[in-house]
Amino acid sequence: MTKRFIRLKEFAENRSLVPSSNYRKNLHHEIGQGPFEIEIDANHFILSPYRDKHAITFDRSIIFLGDSFCEQSYIRMGARLSDLFQEKLGPKVNVLNAGYSGMNSLQALNLFNNKILPLAKSGNPILIYIVPSNDIDALTSRND
Repeated sequence: MTKRFIRLKEFAENRSLVPSSNYRKNLHHEIGQGPFEIEIDANHFILSPYRDKHAITFDRSIIFLGDSFCEQSYIRMGARLSDLFQEKLGPKVNVLNAGYSGMNSLQALNLFNNKILPLAKSGNPILIYIVPSNDIDALTSRND
């Protein structure tokens, strides 16, 4: 029998992203030229600069899961939605960003089952699921 593998849609390493001029030209809004930094933790969640990197225990965890809207790679560190939650809620709450550009609902379910549920056993996390816009065609199609 052939061995099968499931790839989790997540960052493997820290990144410094610079959007191309062509990408910036095709946007309906302005973004900076970058670079935009993405730092990840040991579990490959996007880190917030407001998170205490040395903290081991937290009163509560909040996990953002979704596509590029959740990931916000071309938003500077500290201004992403998950960063703002971390800043407001403080060090007793662990805010995790599991967003990844291009993620669809099947990939999000895979990530939830294989990465987030095992972490949930150690607490009572809150999941904020942002429905991927990559599914919009499937959600709006009609079989006539």
